Amino acid sequence: MQSQYMKLFLTKHYLLLISFRVFLMTDLGLIHIDYNNQFNFSLVTNNSNMNTILEDFCKAWQTLDANLITQHLDDDFRYDSQWVFASLDCNGYKDYIKGKFETIKKSNTHLDVSIVSDSHSSIGKMLRITQDGGESVYYRIEVREGKVIKGDLCAF
Repeated sequence: MQSQYMKLFLTKHYLLLISFRVFLMTDLGLIHIDYNNQFNFSLVTNNSNMNTILEDFCKAWQTLDANLITQHLDDDFRYDSQWVFASLDCNGYKDYIKGKFETIKKSNTHLDVSIVSDSHSSIGKMLRITQDGGESVYYRIEVREGKVIKGDLCAF
């Protein structure tokens, strides 16, 4: 009886299912299951690799060395920010972050950058970046198979 109800429920609501994303923590690492008209399964990476990548991103912002970020980007990387009009692809982001770091160096801006917990990201951590003691912004990354595929910078 219960399985018939589930079939009816799924059949009745199937058209409402557009996409979803699930992350499962296993002994192998984080498994990412994505559905957007087809299922995609991937081993995201192990936790130590994720931590190393996030630490490199943190150090990049602390030292303004874009190479610490760009070495981890997947060719399909995409960047979004509340302060950038359109999404940037991998090459666009590489140019953008190098230019941004150069501008920060020239302006003698002081950045306070740290890794903080994040209950909304797949890796459970994110960067908090504060410029000259002002309001903090937060940088989240998504890692798949040892490469960063997504970066988001936002005010929360």
